[in-house]
This record gives sequence, C-alpha cells and structure tokens, in this order.
Amino acid sequence: TSGAAALFHIVGVTPEAADLQTALGAAGSGEGVETLRLSPEHFASAWRTLDSGAPSSGGHDDGGNCGDGGGGDCSGVDLVALGNPHLSFSEVESLAAMVGGGGGAKHRDVRVIATLSRFVLEQAEAAGHALTLSEFGVEFINDTCWCMLGDVVPFPPIQSARTLITNSGKYAHYAPGLVNRSGFKVRYSGLAGCVAAARTGRAPPRPPFLAALRGCASVAGLGRALLRRGGSTGRI
Repeated sequence: TSGAAALFHIVGVTPEAADLQTALGAAGSGEGVETLRLSPEHFASAWRTLDSGAPSSGGHDDGGNCGDGGGGDCSGVDLVALGNPHLSFSEVESLAAMVGGGGGAKHRDVRVIATLSRFVLEQAEAAGHALTLSEFGVEFINDTCWCMLGDVVPFPPIQSARTLITNSGKYAHYAPGLVNRSGFKVRYSGLAGCVAAARTGRAPPRPPFLAALRGCASVAGLGRALLRRGGSTGRI
C-alpha cells in the first residue's frame, strides 16, 4: 500500500504467476535469483504485530483465554470489519457458507460490516449469498474501503467501537493509527475467526503455533529482508 512495500507473486495464485518460470519473467531460469525462505517464526511475528489488541495472559501467547470453555478470550469485540479494500466473490461465497451453516446467530451487540464493490454485490445478490449474509446481520458498503471510513469519511460504527476484529492484514496494520483513540483495540483473525467473533462477541483464540514460537524475529526484519530482494513488483 505504499511505494516502499515489497510486492510479490504467489506461484499458482496470482494471475501473472501460473508457474515459477512465468513469475520470474526475464530471470525465468532462476539463475542468480536470490532466495529468501520464510520460517514459521516470521509468520508468528507478523501475526502478533497485526493482532495488536490481544491481551497478555501471564506471559503466555494464547490471547488471554477466559478459561470458561468458550474457546475465545476475554477481550470483547463489537465490530467485525471485513474487506479492505474489497471482498472478492469467492470470499463472499465462503462467508455465506460459514454464516448459513447452522453455527448460530450473530451476537446482538456486534455489528458485521463488509466492504465490497457494487459489481461483486450484484453477483452475490444473483447467487443468493447477499440474502444469506443480510439475514445473519452483515451490512454492506460499496466502493470504498475501511481505511477511508472513520477518518476521511465519518463513520459511527468505528467512532463508537471499542474493539474491532478484521481479516485484513492491511486494515489491521493501519486501523490503530487511523482511529487513534485511547482504549481502541484491533484484533486480527481469519475469516472463520471473524465469524466466530460475530457469534460470540469475543475474539477467537490465537493460532496454537504462536505459543511455541515466542521470541521470534520481528516483522520489521522480515520486511527489510523482502525489500532487499529488489527486482520487479507483482500483485498481492
């Protein structure tokens, strides 16, 4: 999201990178291309950085479990922020399957808001997914993203929220600075974790691998390592 951010291809995922040779372009042979191996410690550090609102629990990296068997932690969640910039149709499809799968209703004190393009919303309406999501309590916002809401555009759900949870690494990174309000917390999880928070009003447990990887290298160090690679940029 800035000129200093290293962008990359994921082979077999990004459209321009059907295979490694295509992704490397002119350096398709791979000769002379620097290789950087990402370890579990790198991912653990990145997760902790994005999940900045997680409480501490006696030095353990379990997110502060309440110990009541509820499978979450003591930090209440009152806003689930999905998208940023926009949910894709496949994400909408997955989200509809999760909320329509009989796992329970949305918590009455939690708002669930998704940003997506009007084109994807039209697709979701045609497929019946928008109705499923609306019945669960998901609200839709078109043609903008969370980084514009609450700062550039006044947005009461953010202005009144105490803790939000998002599946967007981008928004988890920017939200604390954009909101810039004492006591405001940001939690980070996958789409399934966000759905769980919508149902329970509590953040889900952090991934188990974090507890085994305390004291790993900083995410800033990972970013510097990626930047040193240089070369052409792709898409995330």
